[in-house]
Amino acid sequence: MTCAFIPPTHGAVDSMFLDAARAWRHARDNRQSVQPALYRVLDTCHCGILAPVIDSVLGLYEACSGRRFRVRDGSSARNGLSVDEHRLLNLLHESNSCDAALLDVSRNPGLASAMRVALRSTRIMLRLTFGPAAPSQHRGAMAPAPVATNDSATLGCCVG
Repeated sequence: MTCAFIPPTHGAVDSMFLDAARAWRHARDNRQSVQPALYRVLDTCHCGILAPVIDSVLGLYEACSGRRFRVRDGSSARNGLSVDEHRLLNLLHESNSCDAALLDVSRNPGLASAMRVALRSTRIMLRLTFGPAAPSQHRGAMAPAPVATNDSATLGCCVG
């Protein structure tokens, strides 16, 4: 049997990331184990392997900003996103303006370089998982090549 890989759209990857961020916030607020909660959400897109990556980048985002990561709550959301959700997606998509954006969120300048590395690692993992639909490196940078696989768990993920 042959399975065809259907690459997800750029918006589907963002949607998956936001769903994961909201599940992360819910688990932390309810004192649940975060990575299993993230895995359950991410596994619906066959990308549960991203649970520790997303857990780390969100935890570091909170440490840098000095406050809780805020998710949309209906009353304070612009375009369906909280300010933090919007900012984090921008950080993931715009690696060339990363320094300016980090200064905007960083209450602890010592963590700015760690956040920069976490964002780059997250971009790499998203790219390895989703291919071209994932947030990419800035123009001119070498992006990792998509990984060829016969693993059915990675086929047809997050088609939206």
